[in-house]
Amino acid sequence: MRAPRTVTDFLKTLKKEGEHGGGFQYKTVDTEVIGWLLQRVTGKSYATLLSERIWSRIGAQEDAYVWVDGTGTQLASTGVNTSLRDLARFGEMMRLGGRFNGQQVVPAPVVAEIRKGADPEKFKAAGMTMRSGYSYHNQWWMAHDADGSFEAKGLNGQHIHINPAAELVVIKLSSHPIGNTAFTHTLDRRAFTAIGSSLRGR
Repeated sequence: MRAPRTVTDFLKTLKKEGEHGGGFQYKTVDTEVIGWLLQRVTGKSYATLLSERIWSRIGAQEDAYVWVDGTGTQLASTGVNTSLRDLARFGEMMRLGGRFNGQQVVPAPVVAEIRKGADPEKFKAAGMTMRSGYSYHNQWWMAHDADGSFEAKGLNGQHIHINPAAELVVIKLSSHPIGNTAFTHTLDRRAFTAIGSSLRGR
């Protein structure tokens, strides 16, 4: 049997694991399937959707780029390349409930749903002890802390940390030798918490 040559061909070979609504397990493939569906439903590429719906509306200074596989299929689960300042604009838009530059970029109810998070008890099944108390909901990591902080994490230590109570957005660009962000999570959180505490103490 010939091996899949594209990401979408690979997705078709995967089998179901676990039951919906059970204990949480992080699966990159879930985000890839969502991206695939968005492109099929809209008839537009992932890059075009990001450009039209978000990037062009937050005053981004630079073009962003998405990864593609060997045949040009765009990857939705990883590989958005952008500048620090533009990523900070995106984070600030999320901190402001989806509003930026005088317009509603992401519907406020969508951001509110993200910030609601999921069940931290079900999250325990993933065995991510360094993220005790967290949940994962709609592609965002929720800390469920007193500040209502929430995060987006990428490969090799990339990080968007949003702390609404401290009016703080932190963008961390990294090239950690280990891809899994769990290896930098504890130190990252200590730094972000210290920055937030300092800002509130002004």
